[in-house]
Amino acid sequence: MRLEKKKETTDQASWRVLSTSTMEVHTPSEDHLIIYLDGPAAEIPAIKNAKIPGTSFTEPSRLGRVLALDALWRVSSSKIQKPYFADKPVLLTVFFGKRKNAYDSDNALTTLRDWIEPHTKTVSGRQRGWGIGLVKSDKNVVSFALKANEIKSESKTTIISLRPFEGVVAQETLKFVNTISEGRIFA
Repeated sequence: MRLEKKKETTDQASWRVLSTSTMEVHTPSEDHLIIYLDGPAAEIPAIKNAKIPGTSFTEPSRLGRVLALDALWRVSSSKIQKPYFADKPVLLTVFFGKRKNAYDSDNALTTLRDWIEPHTKTVSGRQRGWGIGLVKSDKNVVSFALKANEIKSESKTTIISLRPFEGVVAQETLKFVNTISEGRIFA
């Protein structure tokens, strides 16, 4: 007789992540937000391509981690003035902490881009979504991610930074791009 492992439900996954994770939210200025995640919540799930085969449902353990992010956000951000970037171009920078398992940082970044959008938005005439509402739409979000193993870091903390993509931030980003392109872009 073969014993089958019972799959975790979305609620069970969410509670497991919530009970063993922390989120710190800082606002160094009125238009700059930094989030530090530790524990299982730091392992941002890749929701894109996370459907249960043959269904249109997202894998419960991944959806549970996103719901845990929402709950951690509500608690951790309750005492701060939350920035709202509306339609302004925004730079989302993420350092993904070290994980045991391989993952697609591009898809995890897409999860975060969706997470900073409004709780609901109209898509194909229907209201859908699950975000925290820091931006009106992710179409104005410029994003950059770095994985701990790419720089040989042992840190398990995930750090998320969100700030307007203008002024010094835009200039420094363009300087960085010009540097890595060996001056070929802005000669």
